[in-house]
Amino acid sequence: MKVKVDYVTNSSSEVFGVVVQDAALIGGLIAVLAAAFEGCKIDSEMAAIKGPQAEDLGAEAEEIARVIADAALKDAERQDKIVSDGYKEAEDILDSAKSSLERELDELRKAWAESDKTADKTDPAYNDFNKQYEEYVDYLESQIQEANLRKELVQAEKAEFQAQKDSQDSWVRERQADYIAIKEEKAMLEAVAKGYDKPGYDTAAVHDRLKQLDAREKELESILDGKNASIDYKAADRDPIGPSKESLSLTNKIREERAAFEKAAKNADTKRRAELEAQMVKNIEEYKAAIKSSNRYDMALSAAETVQVGADLAVDGLSYVTGPAGQQVKLAYTASKGLASGIGEGMADPENAGKHLAKGILNAGTEVIKDKFSAGNKPWQEAATGIFNEGLQSAIDASIKGEDVMDSLGKGLTKGVFEAGVDKGLDAIKNKLPIPKGTAIDASGVSVGNLLSNNPLATNILKESAKEVGGGFIKDQIKDTITDQVGKEAGFIDSD
Repeated sequence: MKVKVDYVTNSSSEVFGVVVQDAALIGGLIAVLAAAFEGCKIDSEMAAIKGPQAEDLGAEAEEIARVIADAALKDAERQDKIVSDGYKEAEDILDSAKSSLERELDELRKAWAESDKTADKTDPAYNDFNKQYEEYVDYLESQIQEANLRKELVQAEKAEFQAQKDSQDSWVRERQADYIAIKEEKAMLEAVAKGYDKPGYDTAAVHDRLKQLDAREKELESILDGKNASIDYKAADRDPIGPSKESLSLTNKIREERAAFEKAAKNADTKRRAELEAQMVKNIEEYKAAIKSSNRYDMALSAAETVQVGADLAVDGLSYVTGPAGQQVKLAYTASKGLASGIGEGMADPENAGKHLAKGILNAGTEVIKDKFSAGNKPWQEAATGIFNEGLQSAIDASIKGEDVMDSLGKGLTKGVFEAGVDKGLDAIKNKLPIPKGTAIDASGVSVGNLLSNNPLATNILKESAKEVGGGFIKDQIKDTITDQVGKEAGFIDSD
């Protein structure tokens, strides 16, 4: 009697020697082993596809969360620069305004001196002209004084902003970014746990990772609190992230691939069977890679659509993720960009973001200075302050449009103001009549709040010098901590 030893390899690469002596028994055993073999391979293959999917996405979630956190850091740096640029633009426009006013005053005095040499001082009209001249000189001098005071206000705010920025510890900011990454990863994994909560999928690893993240979150909260650097960050809730439709279809294709191999291999010789198996393994690996890509794409798209801060930068970072059809997240995100929150309105014109912010900075200072002038001995000065601000706003608009700034200032701050009032002259100021706004854009809505996003890493820098209510900064904050001190030093405000 011949003894035949068949070697059967299961999915765990274990080898069994089956000793067969009876022909009938051989046929039965072969049938049983074939069925066991096929079932074991398919079940093992499905387990390899189904079970680890959620676990694999844990690594993807960590990577995507890091992209978002890094984007928050870059976004904060971008906002820091916009604020610095905003203060510089405000200083520059005030220097230009002062220069325009001083030139107008110099020309006025020279012209008056020349005409006064030959003027008939007995003519009754002479006194009227002289009065108008003195009033205009007074107006120009007060506006120059305002330009000086405004610049000192801006410089004081800028110095405070810079001091806060310089005091920031880069290590602490990195920990803040870590905190953001943890929050984002948790939000995604919680969505994965919900999405894969169905038969055939094992989410134990996901829940283990969530416990680790909870512990790390508490640890970071303690560290940041000890450094007085706690941040308020809440990742957006995400809809369940489960197996994509594409991955379910690919899973069925893997089953079909295995079945097709088993059918073709029945009548194949050893060499052909090896060829078929090699091709099957290659195809299945490609399907698995496609499944992973599809699920990763769905997760990245969900993250892109709900990122809270640094949205544009985050999506740029996530563009490495390619979907099943080769579509990048960046492209898909374009259509759903409105779903992302926290993108500042001023970012719509990033090239001129600093100038837009300067409008808000100067507009805020106007309210403070108006309060001071309203208590002075020049009843028309408060209205003149509004005119001065309108001129500054028009000049920045001109700069944004690429037009001549000095020309805009000349029309908005000096005699152009009175030409706009037709023949009313200075009475337009004294009586606080409306002055035409010309091309200026209403600056009431231009402020730090609507030009910068809600990035917690940048908000802390602005909390003292750039708080806002409605369209402008908190006036009392500036008044109490900056205006009085600077005004007294400038000799504009009497000491108590």
